[in-house]
Amino acid sequence: MTIYLSFALLIICLTVLILTRKSFYEKREVVKYFWGDKELSSGAGGYLLWSTELSLNGLFYHTWLGYTIGIYSIFMQMIFVFGFVLLGHFVKKGKFYELANSDTLHGNIGRLYGNRARIIAVIASLVTFITFSAWEISILNDFIKISLSNATDNLISFIPLAILFIAFFYTIRGGITYNSKINTATGRATFIILLGGVILTIFNFEPNAIDASKWQPANLLSLGIIAFISNALFSLFWQISDMSTWQNLTAVSNNKKEGILKALKFSRYSILFAPGVVGTIFGMSLANANNLTESNILTRFMESFSYMPPIVSAIITVLILIIFLTASMTMIDGQLLASSKLVVFDLLKLDDANKLLTGEKKADDVKKIFKITDVSTILITVFIIFIAILFAIGTLSLFEMVYVAVIGQMALVLPAIYMLKGKEKKYNAFLGISFGIIGGLIPIFILKIFVPVPEFLGINTWVIIAPLTTFLFSAIGIIYKPLETREE
Repeated sequence: MTIYLSFALLIICLTVLILTRKSFYEKREVVKYFWGDKELSSGAGGYLLWSTELSLNGLFYHTWLGYTIGIYSIFMQMIFVFGFVLLGHFVKKGKFYELANSDTLHGNIGRLYGNRARIIAVIASLVTFITFSAWEISILNDFIKISLSNATDNLISFIPLAILFIAFFYTIRGGITYNSKINTATGRATFIILLGGVILTIFNFEPNAIDASKWQPANLLSLGIIAFISNALFSLFWQISDMSTWQNLTAVSNNKKEGILKALKFSRYSILFAPGVVGTIFGMSLANANNLTESNILTRFMESFSYMPPIVSAIITVLILIIFLTASMTMIDGQLLASSKLVVFDLLKLDDANKLLTGEKKADDVKKIFKITDVSTILITVFIIFIAILFAIGTLSLFEMVYVAVIGQMALVLPAIYMLKGKEKKYNAFLGISFGIIGGLIPIFILKIFVPVPEFLGINTWVIIAPLTTFLFSAIGIIYKPLETREE
């Protein structure tokens, strides 16, 4: 397996170097770096969206769901896809196009809700991006650890760090423009390879060997009704409050509303295919596997092709490894770019993103902006590694980590919805976001430690309800409206 991973990593490195070779001598421009001059094609925007949501954690999540709840894992992904439909509604009839075309997500929050709301929203998103990327690295590290069971710890750690460094390298040099080149190329390859993997899996599929309950609608609720609601909430509303989604759609906004809608349409079908359908089929194909765990499920899937002739098995293994590694890489690149943008424009306010995007002015100090961009990207990368280490020595399982990672994002859902509907005066964003974060942390740091889970809830850990409690606690922003609204 070490040789296969080395080949896969070499192919990825060569591909990235070829696609980003011009970035070594091109001068970086602010609007082009962060928003692609708003001139990216709808197809490029669609691949950016798909790559961000595909990820190794997405494949892991739906492969595990396919194994545990069967065919109805696809239903969970359909809820996620409906989030893109909902966002499309706000493009057509809401204020998304107007807001995304003229400022960042958090810039709009600051302008409409005030600076306190902007700062707490920036912190929430930064924590989400760093935690989510760390979760991605943790999944990749566990996958490598199982795949290279006889390798040294240094070799096991090297590959996730190499993937993180590659994403860091081309993001810090070329921004969203080169991210889109990488994401488009890897996205096309991913579709072809995963389609081939699905065909091979179905060819060897034995439906009769699967527990009959995996085909029953009731199995959808085998996670527990509370867990189902919690999963459905963050699946449905993820896109609305995701800074990386906003930046990807801003990059195609010069194509008008139609261009954004085309990008959303492309991405929702792609995301339904993978990780939705693909992960479900992969997971269900492992129905009779012995000693299957969250940590080894992806490795066990790869091993399912070992019956083939050695050369064919080797080629398939390398191709699957390329997909798994690039899935992590192209998810992380968007998080790194969004995080550095948060620091530059929304936290430190080094320049006015609104005036840059609307063409009212050019950047005041390009050198300073990119100096802070580089430093913040480096620091964020270091934080990702640090949090991944904490995950490794912590008590949370890989499946539980996702619920921790989404807290910050869920806290921004209600303020984003009110903003997109043009009713921001009816919501207290600072209070809502603050209480939302507190509500998300309660199941993790209080209930999980001190309170046993009642059997009637149908869950095995309090962590699963973190998205639900975040959403419910953020509703306090509806009850305690801004002062000027209370007087009306």
